Amino acid sequence: MKALIVGGSGVAGQCALRALKQFDPGAEIWATSSKDGDVAGATHTIRNIDINNPGAIEKLKGFGEKLDYLFYTPAFGSVGNPVAAATRAEVQAAKAFCLDPMVVLTEAIRPKMTVAYTAYYFKPHLLAFYGALAYVKYATEKLAVENPAQYKCLRIGSFVSKATRGIGLLLQRMAKTAPHLKPLMELYAESGMKFSDFFFDYISKEEKKNIAGDKPYRMTTEEDIVAGHLQLLKGEPAPIINVLGEQIWAESALPLLPAEMARANEILS
Repeated sequence: MKALIVGGSGVAGQCALRALKQFDPGAEIWATSSKDGDVAGATHTIRNIDINNPGAIEKLKGFGEKLDYLFYTPAFGSVGNPVAAATRAEVQAAKAFCLDPMVVLTEAIRPKMTVAYTAYYFKPHLLAFYGALAYVKYATEKLAVENPAQYKCLRIGSFVSKATRGIGLLLQRMAKTAPHLKPLMELYAESGMKFSDFFFDYISKEEKKNIAGDKPYRMTTEEDIVAGHLQLLKGEPAPIINVLGEQIWAESALPLLPAEMARANEILS
């Protein structure tokens, strides 16, 4: 098996690496890094690939191997702002980083399957601060639902990472001047916790209420994300694989969008 992971050093990239090696110990894995060092676990590292640099995608378009999988992990957007307040410019900027390069690469190097990463962007707890990223995650899932033979999405619950801790810190800094965060900060004041602990406690309670429902729930771990990748590698035909703690299930349809995302098709065009 041969695979290319764009963004191999982050949690998603490392989980993809682990799953590939578990599934096929002989897998040949190329992984990109925005820096000059090696990506842990990869067979080959493609260095200095910064998606903000247009030349990075041009370089990857020349990748000559016949791939079984392309995993595309980069994510960027106006996180911290309400989804309903995202502007078309913010959404287009996020799409230019998170989605458009993946499609360009897929069309250039023609892997058998392209794998993207999404989230529960349509649930209430993320609508408050997921900003432009929500629309891009929706567009990514739409692409997969319409082209399931080429694209798959791993829709992953919140997990503790450098990126999610960063989101928590950003929200804490924004809170003094952001009215939409007032309800969250009132809960924080009542909690008596450090903000970092409160943030993940809040997310876990919201995921249990709004996603897990009556199913067993715990916050998602890297082991769970590896398990989601393994289900995909074993040939799951559905375009969306959900991972929420130890719960993994597949879906073939897009979610019903909340009123906050009523402009989705307009803002993405």
